[in-house]
Parts: sequence; C-alpha cells; structure tokens
Amino acid sequence: LRASPAQALSLSAEHEREFPGGALAQEREVIAIDALLRLGRVAEAQARASLFEAKYPGSAHALRVAQLLKEAQAR
Repeated sequence: LRASPAQALSLSAEHEREFPGGALAQEREVIAIDALLRLGRVAEAQARASLFEAKYPGSAHALRVAQLLKEAQAR
C-alpha cells in the first residue's frame, strides 16, 4: 500500500470481483480508501468511505476510515 497505492487499489478491485461478499470485505474497503487517498483521489475516497459507513455501521474499522479522511484533509 505504501510502496504502490495503485497496485493496492488494483488488487482490492480484483478481490472485490472474486469475493464480493467475502470475509475480508471490510478490510479490502479500508485498503481501497487508503489507496485512493494516497493517489490524491480524495472525492472518490470520501464517496467510498460513505458507502462503507452505510454498509458496515458500527464496524471496528470505522475509526480507521475516519482517521484516514481526517489526515487527508489536514494535508
């Protein structure tokens, strides 16, 4: 993710195609959101984060997603 956010995003898209409702779907979404932010695609990351919050209310990963968005706004 740090070395190649584009590759991380590509792999998360591949994972979504192969395992749309898989056990690691939430983790995949966090990786995708982080990758989008690292690529400077803030609006896409925010939209994906909104979908994440709607699909996984109360997720253990919600704090991480909020933190990623907050860090992106501070840049």
